[in-house]
Amino acid sequence: MNEDNKEKRIKSILSDYEAQKKKFDRFEECLVQLVRRIVESSNVIPHDITSRRKGRESFLKKLKKPGKVYTELSDITDIVGVRITTYFESDVDEIKNLIEKEFEVDEERSIDKKRLYDPDRFGYMSLHYIIGLKKDRLQHVEYSSFDGMKAEIQIRSILQHTWAEIEHDLGYKSKYVIPIYLKRRFSQLSSLLELADREFLQIKKGIEKYEEDVLALLTEDKSKINVDKNSISIITEHDENIISIDKRICALTNANLAINHDYSETVANMLLWLGINRVSELYMHIDVYKNNITLFAENWISQKNYKEFNYGISLMYICYMILAEQGDEDKINEFAKCFSLGKHVGNFGEYLIEHYSVVCSRIESDEVFR
Repeated sequence: MNEDNKEKRIKSILSDYEAQKKKFDRFEECLVQLVRRIVESSNVIPHDITSRRKGRESFLKKLKKPGKVYTELSDITDIVGVRITTYFESDVDEIKNLIEKEFEVDEERSIDKKRLYDPDRFGYMSLHYIIGLKKDRLQHVEYSSFDGMKAEIQIRSILQHTWAEIEHDLGYKSKYVIPIYLKRRFSQLSSLLELADREFLQIKKGIEKYEEDVLALLTEDKSKINVDKNSISIITEHDENIISIDKRICALTNANLAINHDYSETVANMLLWLGINRVSELYMHIDVYKNNITLFAENWISQKNYKEFNYGISLMYICYMILAEQGDEDKINEFAKCFSLGKHVGNFGEYLIEHYSVVCSRIESDEVFR
């Protein structure tokens, strides 16, 4: 194709693109919503799902790219793009299977860069699919106008995405053009990121195995379970006695009980601060305070309109009761400073001890205390 014909073809395709920009915008919006629903229906929790429609400058740059010849608008299959970023490399394969199941995949134009390149390849690769909507989906009104339209779906882990972004910013995408003295460093970094991806996956599997072990040890030997974020999350979400106490506290303000793993980490740190390192030790304290936690909570939250409590709220109140019973104001204030508590009162130690003394008086008068 001579330059004049090429220029005419570019102008024609660009004109078609300008005329259909709104349609591509609608396609982008529908596609990213569809992808989100599909991923949400799986076991994968994505880091991010984003989309874009090529702008005019980017589109024109693609048309003029050396060695590329486009005869019509439909030849360009990545005007609309969706990127799915996962936490783990293994999730890439799970989402890959979803995309292949839910969309019409253009095999010839799609690229599995992990398979395309040799083991000693330069760079860190991800999946690039060119897809269209399946016929059964095109029968729905909201998708019917997108028949024949193509889009690109990229699937990559966070670390793959990190590599791609930095690589793009540095301007080197080929081992043949990078300065020779930097080649080795690029290759080392690429290998480190691949290794990190795999190690994160092994850590994830290790945590899952640990959680299974904790569940088993709850009925076998609690002394073998360390107090940490994971063990507290499991205990508070599976121990019926603790859940029952938490629900009684919720009933005081008609609140809901919610899962919050960050809260479990806070409770674990509080217990460790108090020297409670094993779950068996925690259960000894639960046995001591379980009959009076609700009364403590009733007095503690009587002036507050809580709508939600986290699983394990009873364990936090046990920490308060242990400290109050020790009666050391300075220690309580140190605890409060460490966990950013009591900002609404001048002396949290004095406030907690006074509150607990009122609770103890009520317990004694009701002949309930121990």
